[in-house]
Amino acid sequence: MPRTKPKPQARGLAEGLRSERNACKFAMIEVSEKLGWSQSTLSRIETGLRNASAEEVSALLAIYQVTGARKETLVQMARDVDRPV
Repeated sequence: MPRTKPKPQARGLAEGLRSERNACKFAMIEVSEKLGWSQSTLSRIETGLRNASAEEVSALLAIYQVTGARKETLVQMARDVDRPV
């Protein structure tokens, strides 16, 4: 079965999460180990191939120590990822 291209909302969330991880200078393996996830799960979230729940996004942002408006924006993006554009 061919892979579908991630929706724009998923790509935006993915880019935001990847940007926050890179700003903290964390490697994927470090973050995935802290959360008990596989590295491939985190990779798929950061490429938009797997939607992340609001809870998963909150867990990632807690590790990255992101708070305030930026956190709320990314969590809301996770909630809205499946809504039609």
